[in-house]
Amino acid sequence: MKLNFTDALLLLGLIQGVVVIYATMRRKSTNLLAYRFFGLILLTLTLSTLGAFRTYWLNDYLHSIQSRLLFQFFPYFIFLLLGPALYFYQRSMLDPSFKLRRRDQLHFLPLVLELMPFIVAIIAAFALGVNWMSLDQALNLTYALGKVELYLLVPRVLSISIYLCLSWRLLLFHRDKTSVTVFRWLKTLLSVFTALSISYGLLTLLLFSPWVYLLLDDFPYSIAYLVHFPIVGLIYFLTVKFMLNQIPWSKQGTVISDLSEKAKILSQLMEEKKLYRDPGLKLKQLSEQAGLSEKSISYILNQHFQKGFNDFVNEYRVGEAIEKIQNDNLQHLTLEGIAAEVGFSSRSTFYRAFKKVTQKLPTDFIH
Repeated sequence: MKLNFTDALLLLGLIQGVVVIYATMRRKSTNLLAYRFFGLILLTLTLSTLGAFRTYWLNDYLHSIQSRLLFQFFPYFIFLLLGPALYFYQRSMLDPSFKLRRRDQLHFLPLVLELMPFIVAIIAAFALGVNWMSLDQALNLTYALGKVELYLLVPRVLSISIYLCLSWRLLLFHRDKTSVTVFRWLKTLLSVFTALSISYGLLTLLLFSPWVYLLLDDFPYSIAYLVHFPIVGLIYFLTVKFMLNQIPWSKQGTVISDLSEKAKILSQLMEEKKLYRDPGLKLKQLSEQAGLSEKSISYILNQHFQKGFNDFVNEYRVGEAIEKIQNDNLQHLTLEGIAAEVGFSSRSTFYRAFKKVTQKLPTDFIH
């Protein structure tokens, strides 16, 4: 048996997938769930490549009905696993506290549908071997299982589409709460899978149309150019990213690093541009100056500075007020004048903020 270019391409993708799956299952990390779900994603892609390899290379050598039952209905295309694996991989990357709960495991229950044809095929192969089933019955069962496999395309497309929608929604919700590196990686990953899902959905519609044999010359081998080769390409992409260590696994480290960078931007705006001197400064204005969303700024203030917007701004106002009081010693300005210069709109707000920040009154800083 000789390998042509198509077979070699599939085989190489298959080998790469197996190697990286093994690596993800053996890897020890603080973000273990992300590695495991990444491995499951690769498992679904690698098994589908194995199914394609079987179609293009082994079909002509499966002469007995038992071998055809076992090899044809092996669960190569477990795409009902792909959607949940992709969704939970993303959750484990975006949410530092995420743990797989028992109710989360229900998302993987539809995988039973993928396994049923193979279980029936095993029973039929055994029954045929001990003469509990005739050859005609086995052939009829093979045809029926083939129909089941075809109709399984519908729940697969629906499952992948639903979980992609959930994944996009989750990613956009966490856009301002995670690092740019993680966000870009997950966005790229979802974009690739969305494109693949669209092509898979279009192919499913085509397979149920009466013109399938007219539109797909040399069917089913021509499916390779529509689905199997893009999947192999995706395996190459993921394995290269993995082997070059270009996947941001450490969710907490990258988030903290990026959070610190954004926090530095806010501090610089206060220290250099002294935005706090504007008594009417609002979160929206700070958002426009920093180039960050209001939600992102609120998150940074809460997580990095452990304070709200008003406390963050008033701390800078009080800090400059103390400097002015100590340097000027109220020779040229009154306390009310200093309060107005640093951004306080009223005497009561000035005193209240001063007490909250320093636990003292402004007069306590007069020498």
